Amino acid sequence: MKSVSVNGMTFPLSSDDSDWAFAYQIGAGIGYAINEKATIQAGYRYFGTDKLSFTKERAELHNVTVGVRYRF
Repeated sequence: MKSVSVNGMTFPLSSDDSDWAFAYQIGAGIGYAINEKATIQAGYRYFGTDKLSFTKERAELHNVTVGVRYRF
């Protein structure tokens, strides 16, 4: 059976590899103005799904971001 890997998770493929699952995400972030034009920022996002019938597993992702915004 063929399979595909995404972000370290392996998903088997079959002749009927279609499925759907409820997916959701939540995120938060903060920013701090270091002067009138520049802001440093940090954020977090969680993404998850219900179990997929063809894998019997859930998908979960955690993202942490750090950045700088500059106003021209």
